[in-house]
Amino acid sequence: MEFSRLAAADAMRRGGYEDAVRLLTAALALAGRGGDRGELLCALGEAALAAGDPEAARSAYAGAAELARQTGRAELLADAALGLAGGRGGFEIDLRDPSRVAMLTEALRAQPAGDSTARAALLGRLSLALAFTGAPPERRERLSTEAVAMARRLPDPAVLITALAARCDAISGPDHLTERRAAAAEIVELAQAGGDRAGELLGRRLLVVALAEGADWPAVDAEISSYARLAEQLAQPRLGWYVPLWRGARALMHGDRARADEHARELDEMAERAGSPNARLLGLVQRFVRLVAEGRADELADDFAEIVGLIPDDPRAGTCAQALLSAHRGQLAEARAGLDRVLAGTVPRDGEWLPKQAQLSVAAVLAGHRPAAELVYRELESHSGQFAVEGHLAGSWGSVDAHLGLLAR
Repeated sequence: MEFSRLAAADAMRRGGYEDAVRLLTAALALAGRGGDRGELLCALGEAALAAGDPEAARSAYAGAAELARQTGRAELLADAALGLAGGRGGFEIDLRDPSRVAMLTEALRAQPAGDSTARAALLGRLSLALAFTGAPPERRERLSTEAVAMARRLPDPAVLITALAARCDAISGPDHLTERRAAAAEIVELAQAGGDRAGELLGRRLLVVALAEGADWPAVDAEISSYARLAEQLAQPRLGWYVPLWRGARALMHGDRARADEHARELDEMAERAGSPNARLLGLVQRFVRLVAEGRADELADDFAEIVGLIPDDPRAGTCAQALLSAHRGQLAEARAGLDRVLAGTVPRDGEWLPKQAQLSVAAVLAGHRPAAELVYRELESHSGQFAVEGHLAGSWGSVDAHLGLLAR
């Protein structure tokens, strides 16, 4: 069994993810109920994720979780829970999975008291999994802070990488741009020192977004190129689809529609191979930004419904965007009613807060809704110099300063 696991690990390093799946599947067929079966199942889950088969990965991790419950193995339960919620590195979590929070919470409660790599990893991953569940932002921030503090007390850079990444997500709003940029740069440095290529990609992904929000576009383009070179080496569909997403966004910002079309087709193909709902979602978000900018909002009815459907845990999903669409379609009464609903509530100050404010800005101007315009102006004023970046740089609604100018007029 140990030989099979080592051979599979070697295949993973060489990019032979399907070979690793076959080796581990064969080893499991020969393994009994005890021994290292749980570890083999987790290794199979990781290999299946890398090969672009999330369903096979889920089945393997679920088997490991059940075995951990039967044998009372807390550390195996932690590995299985982390696998079910994004894999070992937590690069991408399926936010449609209703069991993600319960699984991580169960594993966390099973851990012994005190510092451990399992506890630190679970704390960070839980802060990620709570996104779009209505959980108070303070809880996500508290969990991520605890995860980073614990990880810094442990001699495991890989755990610190995942904890810092979770922290970036928990403070994804525009108020923490400097901290996120520093954390992303630290992730890249730690990953490079440890030869962790997937961890380096995670850090660079976070850095691309922080740089874009800070309007450092030359640095953004350099990071995209660095990410692309490393992703090509790893050849994992679930890691590589960000490249056409970002290049498509940058092509649209340059007004190069033909190049944007090429990248959109590439993104669709890679999303299919990766089995990634997030890739599909962000591809649709990019199309949404593009068609609104091109005055083609009438073409977005089906796409918009699918976007909202891919974020099922958030009942507020799409409220700001719907007001924007109504305004662009000339449905000014509906736009004003939508803006009234937004004014009656609150917009969470997360990673979507700034693009939502940009959407409200345009909707308020087009609909002539002065109270909304006044409120959005006050909200945006302290973020002059930043850019309203949509969904991991799926697109951009432009500079905050441009919106302040429209609102002031």
